[in-house]
Amino acid sequence: MPDPMNISKLTEDFKSGQLSKEQWTHEAHLAVGFYFASRFSPKRALTEMKQYIIAHNERVGTPNSDTEGYHETITYFWLLLIQQHIQGRNEDIDTLFHKFTKTKWAMRDVIMEFYTRDCLFSAAARKQIVEPDIKPISHLN
Repeated sequence: MPDPMNISKLTEDFKSGQLSKEQWTHEAHLAVGFYFASRFSPKRALTEMKQYIIAHNERVGTPNSDTEGYHETITYFWLLLIQQHIQGRNEDIDTLFHKFTKTKWAMRDVIMEFYTRDCLFSAAARKQIVEPDIKPISHLN
């Protein structure tokens, strides 16, 4: 897991193309999500994440296709969780990230409480935001 004190550096490395494929873990995705969610509106945070993830994938040789690479619905889901976690809190990003990683909401598979595999891993969900087919995202708490 990235050191919470290095979220800004990790994000700058990611944005500048210095992050390797191996360093682009679930936890790194979350840290970068915290960076963007704490600085931008939800729509802009998604746009920024998308742009940089696609560019990162291209740099490290990961195709952005119907079956791999950038995934719009997953990115959107995690940004919603992060934004809900930071909303109304006045703590710094590193503290918020550290607290979030101690919750069930940071676990990679929590998304499967909301989506079936067929829905989440469809080509449509990879290309655009698809609503959950198990329970609405409004049930995040």
